[in-house]
Amino acid sequence: MDEYEKRMFHKAAIDSLVSITTAFKPDTIMMSGKEKLIQDELAQRYTKRWVDMAYNFLEKAELLGTGYADYAIVLMGLKVAKPETTP
Repeated sequence: MDEYEKRMFHKAAIDSLVSITTAFKPDTIMMSGKEKLIQDELAQRYTKRWVDMAYNFLEKAELLGTGYADYAIVLMGLKVAKPETTP
């Protein structure tokens, strides 16, 4: 497998995993109208699980090579926290 095929393979895998991760995003599920009323504690646990899943996925994407984690972040619609600077 040459370098181009390898990059396309990784990109396709990331695209698939991002679509799965995005489908389980808490705000997507809660806004879909199919949800039951969720207690605050349950919603917080669900959100924490999703964040853990997304973080784990981003770690794996970073191991594939430079740029894959950034690509996944953009696809998932996440924002990267920038360090605060004091003037």
